[in-house]
Amino acid sequence: MVGASPRRKEFRNPYVGRVTVDHTDLWLSPSLGPRMVTYAPSDEESRHRLEKLHAMALEKRPATR
Repeated sequence: MVGASPRRKEFRNPYVGRVTVDHTDLWLSPSLGPRMVTYAPSDEESRHRLEKLHAMALEKRPATR
């Protein structure tokens, strides 16, 4: 299977609620094997919630020197 295979996925996160993303598998060879996967927010609310999750992750990350 070569080419892109788009889908929409929905995740429910306990911190920000529902996040909907467009998920694409791009197969890099004719058979199952290497592929590139992308997730992009499907709407503005999901984009905002993903940015909020990212900010929360940065706050919890230990400081490095």
